[in-house]
Amino acid sequence: MVLLHSHVQILGRITSKAVQLAINDLQRDLKKVISDSDVSDFSLMLEKDSNLPRQTFSIKAERNGLSMCAPDELGFVYGIYHISRELLGIPDFWFWMDWKAKQHNYVELPDNYQYTSGPFLVKNRGWFINDEVLLMEWSIENDRLQPWRMVFETLLRCNGNMVIPGTGSDVNKHIPLARERGLVIAQHHSEPLGAPMFSSVYPHEAPSWSINKDKFISLWRASVASNKNSKTIWNLGFRGQGDRPFWLDDPASSTDQARGKLISEIIKIQREIVIQANPHATMCTYLYGEVIDLYAKGLINIPRDVIKVWSDNGYGRMVARRQNNTDTRIDSMPRSDDTGKQGIYYHVSFFDLQAANHITTLPNNPCDVVKELTHVLGHKATDYWIINASNIKPHTYYLDLIADLWRKGISEKPDAFVKHHDERYSSTYYGKDNRQAVEESIQAYFHYAVSFGPHWDNHAGEQFWNYIPRVLISQFMHDSNSRSTELDWMWKSASLKEQVTSYKDLCKKGAAQYETLVTFQNKRALKMDKTARRLFEDTLLLQSQVYAHCSRGALLTCNSLAQGFKGMWQKAFYSAGLARREYIRAREVLNKSEHGVWTNYFKNECLTDIAQTANVLSGFMSYVRNEGEGPYFYQWQRDFTYSKNEQKVLVLLINHNHLTDDQLFRAMLTRWEE
Repeated sequence: MVLLHSHVQILGRITSKAVQLAINDLQRDLKKVISDSDVSDFSLMLEKDSNLPRQTFSIKAERNGLSMCAPDELGFVYGIYHISRELLGIPDFWFWMDWKAKQHNYVELPDNYQYTSGPFLVKNRGWFINDEVLLMEWSIENDRLQPWRMVFETLLRCNGNMVIPGTGSDVNKHIPLARERGLVIAQHHSEPLGAPMFSSVYPHEAPSWSINKDKFISLWRASVASNKNSKTIWNLGFRGQGDRPFWLDDPASSTDQARGKLISEIIKIQREIVIQANPHATMCTYLYGEVIDLYAKGLINIPRDVIKVWSDNGYGRMVARRQNNTDTRIDSMPRSDDTGKQGIYYHVSFFDLQAANHITTLPNNPCDVVKELTHVLGHKATDYWIINASNIKPHTYYLDLIADLWRKGISEKPDAFVKHHDERYSSTYYGKDNRQAVEESIQAYFHYAVSFGPHWDNHAGEQFWNYIPRVLISQFMHDSNSRSTELDWMWKSASLKEQVTSYKDLCKKGAAQYETLVTFQNKRALKMDKTARRLFEDTLLLQSQVYAHCSRGALLTCNSLAQGFKGMWQKAFYSAGLARREYIRAREVLNKSEHGVWTNYFKNECLTDIAQTANVLSGFMSYVRNEGEGPYFYQWQRDFTYSKNEQKVLVLLINHNHLTDDQLFRAMLTRWEE
């Protein structure tokens, strides 16, 4: 019998920084699980074995501990985290799910214990930490970089091997942390070869290939030269200055043929730059957004040694993304005759100012997601999976599920795969005694999600309940006689009034379904122990409450707009105030979850920005009040704060300072909520 104790002696000549950091994590994990004892330390012998497949490992019990063999750095790292997960019981997302270990005096292993890992199904697999606004203002023990260290540790625990470590200028702070962990650096689809944006370096120059070709090439050469000795997957391609087509900045390419020819030329030049620096480099190009359309038309030439990265639409469906009001839904899956290496860029979090999820779990049914990724595997797209994981914590469910897929794929039907995953996920993080209640709540979360279109991926994220109300309000204040063209992707109605009516029907459904969901989950929470209930309130219940408040706020916004169309200004003001209150309550739900290490986690919730929806409604209340009783602003104050007798006698317009909008709303609440 081999006994694992709280201290481990590392033997062998492995000097890798990544391995040492994983060992440090193992030492920490041992202390979490095993109480201090007087028994002598056990040893972990690390030996390199070049005969094993890349990034694999083997472990077996020895007389005084364990021995581990691996062919490379990540093989040892994965082996160390295997000990943590499988032998100590510490799950991959322990940090993000507030998992607490139960202490033991030691952990027993049979004398004949051994384990050998196999190659992973997906060769290059990792996360894109994108739209990472929640990580920007959050720190752990006053260290702004510690959240990123936890991101990279968790990714390695999930057997990931590559990462795009953020967006913008801050990414340069995170790259060294990722590299020292042994992770390969992949690159943003908007930043070819990892070079800075042309306009950030040359703000006074036109970002035009025809005008400034040499300057573009010099930026790319400099980036490759500075990173040629580092583990990198090079992104080839050409987009505009930001996440947009280049021809919006450079109209010289006015036809699809010209655009495809230019992109093909640039990919060829970029490939040559990379190959000159490293003949064995791994390269990819993203078939994303407008590029998928050009490629589907046969207008872009991609060399065989460049991985073609097919992209979903932001909602988990492998079709071209909707761009503004255009939704082509062009198939985004490798064809059977499409030779060369294949991969995917896949979202569990997305930001589109329309209907996506960013601070909540992707609301599409996981069986549909698993079917889609099974199709991906069937099309042999196993060279590269980059998963848009944004801020990790709201998306642990899907990140955990996808990690199961990229390790070994699927050998059962999707519904059985999801069921087994949910059983493990629920019992691991919420406790075996709470498993059934949590499983039922997970299933209910997806069941009550609201569809806004005919496809299985058309489920509304929290942005649907925030951005559309803002668009409708802005259009009403700008010109209530004209429809909002911003919403043509959803409703090509003849008038704004019709758009409000169409949206209101979905809001009624959403408000009713999410009220039912929250009631259901609250009942399930009563069956949980105290620790599980706290986690449940911070995860599943929190997200459901956000949907409940925001969908009800959206419904009340529609009521306010409908009353405004009729000139019922007092009612419109009141309904807008009720709507604002729902969004404030949604924000308070997020605030309530900020305890302990999570203090300020939602401080910079600025993309969906529920607080901004409340602010827009505040402005709308002022607009409505001006329409209803401007410019002198006395009548409503008399109506809601004066007695009936005082209302009839008009000697002075008012006897006190004018009420603020908030004070007037509270006066209405007193009158109308009674």
